[in-house]
Amino acid sequence: MHKINFSFLQKPLLQKIAFIIFGICSALIIIELGLRIGGRAFFYSQELRNQTSLKQKGEYRILCLGESTTAFGGKYSWPAQLEKILNDRNVGVRFKIINKGIPGCDSSVQLSHLNNNLKMYSPNLVVAMLGINDGRGVFDYSANMQPNKLKLFFTGLRVYKLTRIFWVNLICRVNKFCKLKMSSVDRKTGELISETNISLASVGNNNEQLKQKAIELDPRNSAAYINLGDCFYKNMQYQKAETMYQKAIELDPSNHVAYTSLGVFYARQRQYVKAEELLNKAKLMYPDDSAAAVALEGCYRNQQRNPELIKMYKRLIVNYRRIKEILNQNNIQLVCVQYPRCNINSLKMIFQDQQDGIIFVDNEQTFEGALEKESYSVYFTDMFANNFGHCTAKGNRLLAENIAKVILKEIFGK
Repeated sequence: MHKINFSFLQKPLLQKIAFIIFGICSALIIIELGLRIGGRAFFYSQELRNQTSLKQKGEYRILCLGESTTAFGGKYSWPAQLEKILNDRNVGVRFKIINKGIPGCDSSVQLSHLNNNLKMYSPNLVVAMLGINDGRGVFDYSANMQPNKLKLFFTGLRVYKLTRIFWVNLICRVNKFCKLKMSSVDRKTGELISETNISLASVGNNNEQLKQKAIELDPRNSAAYINLGDCFYKNMQYQKAETMYQKAIELDPSNHVAYTSLGVFYARQRQYVKAEELLNKAKLMYPDDSAAAVALEGCYRNQQRNPELIKMYKRLIVNYRRIKEILNQNNIQLVCVQYPRCNINSLKMIFQDQQDGIIFVDNEQTFEGALEKESYSVYFTDMFANNFGHCTAKGNRLLAENIAKVILKEIFGK
């Protein structure tokens, strides 16, 4: 029997596959080039504004360092609004802000540019809000560790960074949608929690009805139980809150938010062993879960477990301290700003016994208070860090006002 030769069919198929691969690669290269050109245009525009500061004499210059939370916003970014707020206070000094925020950067990038920025702009003050991109608790930055060059190449691509941002925001938006799904039904029935300022006290008396309603609406919606758990916790009904979080994990063992929520609950109850187990599991499932990282850091801090804290923040500690050292050598004051809704102690821990001469800005209670009055979307455009994101114009205004208040008080005595 003669064997049938299928090579004449394989050749066109291989050619098609080759063309598809070539097309995808070409498209990625074009997108990468486009993003790099767009980035150049962004930095050129930013530099034009910064160079204006150099042409005017007798002004108090403030250099702002950070990543996208600092860079983005244009005239509504917090550095731009900080300049206006400071000048509107009429303290007898003309302020000029230099925004050197770099989207997607970490503290290592800002450190590498610091000396050049100091020479170019000669600032009187440096305000830094850094750390969210340093991958807390994800990497082991030991002294003997050699960087993976291939990994650095791919993670440095603009296409990779853009894809990562889209992916993180997609996950956050899906989680947010799931949480809001039940709230939209709540407004229709008038029986569940809604955004109509129903008192949390009324929630506690209807636990069985609420739980049954949630199951009827969507028996597999773990986010609905997380939402209920949050509400019960705020109403100090801790046992009910714990039950809701546990049910969320039971319904969807792959939902990292459920593990984080229960872990945070146990951390607040000072059940640190349980909390750490759940929070570490959440970070294994989703390494960018900053809410889990912050809670885990709180567990270590409350137990005075400094070795774990130092390991968690190793790269950021080294870079932040080096930044302070360089500024001290140039007799320039450092202002360290904590991110919205994050605890200031985690920032102070970075410097430990080297806190003298540093001015710290706490933004935890400022934003928590604001969010009690208005919705999350009023102050943030996304949830890339889980408990906070990039600020809206109003969010940046709140950030700038808080920074301005501290600067005027600590430096100018106003």
